Amino acid sequence: MTRSKLITFGPGYGLHKALEARTAATARTANAVARRDLERWYAVLEQVLRGIELGPAEVLLLVEAVEKTPDREVLVGTLTQVLESSEMPGYGHVRPWLVTKSELWSVVQRWAVVDACERYIIAEKEGGTTADILHRMGLNPYGINP
Repeated sequence: MTRSKLITFGPGYGLHKALEARTAATARTANAVARRDLERWYAVLEQVLRGIELGPAEVLLLVEAVEKTPDREVLVGTLTQVLESSEMPGYGHVRPWLVTKSELWSVVQRWAVVDACERYIIAEKEGGTTADILHRMGLNPYGINP
């Protein structure tokens, strides 16, 4: 088994206080608690994403929205506005339904979608067809061609 690359970051004040509180309640180090919490968060995102039904055209519109919005924090709150202003041709019939659908998503569902779109963008750079990437990521479990 190969060792993972060490990842370090300085948590902001709010995150630091939350991490401190979680660490105080256990005998674990801050690093161990942060790792545990990150693993939990990734599991939540994966589970939540499974409950969101998206067609290939919807995914491509969402990917475009994520690519055009550098501040993901803002995107989670303004996803519908980004979708409404999308200039992606050929998906006019999908956009209104996707806007309506996205307005019903919880904050966690929106984060799951943003995370999946970011992973799609990375996978696209690594190669493969759109259908293959969607299927691998669980965004298009039925293998429908876009």
